[in-house]
Amino acid sequence: MQLTKLLRSYILIREFTFYDIVLREGQKTDVLNDNQTKEIKAEEFSRNIVALDPAIRFAGLIERSGYLFAGGPKQGTPQYLKGISADLSFSQSAEIVLLREHFSQELGNLKYVLYNYNKVKLFSIPVKHYILAISTHITVDSEDLVNRIVKYIKSVEHRLSLHPPTNIINKEKTDTLRNLYESGFEEEVIADQLDLDLSTVKTLIKDGIYSKIENK
Repeated sequence: MQLTKLLRSYILIREFTFYDIVLREGQKTDVLNDNQTKEIKAEEFSRNIVALDPAIRFAGLIERSGYLFAGGPKQGTPQYLKGISADLSFSQSAEIVLLREHFSQELGNLKYVLYNYNKVKLFSIPVKHYILAISTHITVDSEDLVNRIVKYIKSVEHRLSLHPPTNIINKEKTDTLRNLYESGFEEEVIADQLDLDLSTVKTLIKDGIYSKIENK
C-alpha cells in the first residue's frame, strides 16, 4: 500500500515537471517569436549597426535632404566633425548618393559610397528611402564591413520601420505643408517643395502633423 502511494506521488511529480518544462519552453518560444516580429525603429536600428563591429564610431540615418534624424556616435567616441561641419557632411553625402543613383539603370543599384580619409572612413549606404551614414576607424576592411551590414539589413528588412519622428519640421514648414496639402498638391510635389523625403511627407500627413493642424 505504501509502495503504491509512493509510486503515484512519483508519477504526479514527473507529470508536473513535464508540464512545467513544456510551459516554460512555450513561453520562450513566444518571446522568440515576438522578437522576430517586433518592429525595429530608426534609433534601435542605428544602435544595432554600431554593435556590428568595434571599428564603427558613428551610425545614423539621414533623409535624402541630408537631415540626420536618428543615431549618433558610439558612447565615449570623440567626433572630428561637429555642428555646421557635421550638417554639411550629411548634406553632401545625401547629395552624392542621389546623384549616383541616377545611373542605377545603367550600372545597377548603388551599394555604398566611401570617403577614405587619413583619420576615418565615412560610408553612405542607401537603406529603403533613407541613407545610413557610418564613420569607422581607418583600419576597417571596407568591403567586409559593408557586406556584413547589408546582410544584417536583409535579415531584418521586413521589420524595419525607419520613419523620422513627426517633429522634424518647424512651424514655417508645417504651415507650408498645410497650404500645399489643402491646395490639392500631390505628396511628391510637397516633398520637393519642402526638401523632404516623400515617405516622410506621407508619414507627417498620416501620423499627426496635418491632423493636429485640422484639430486646432
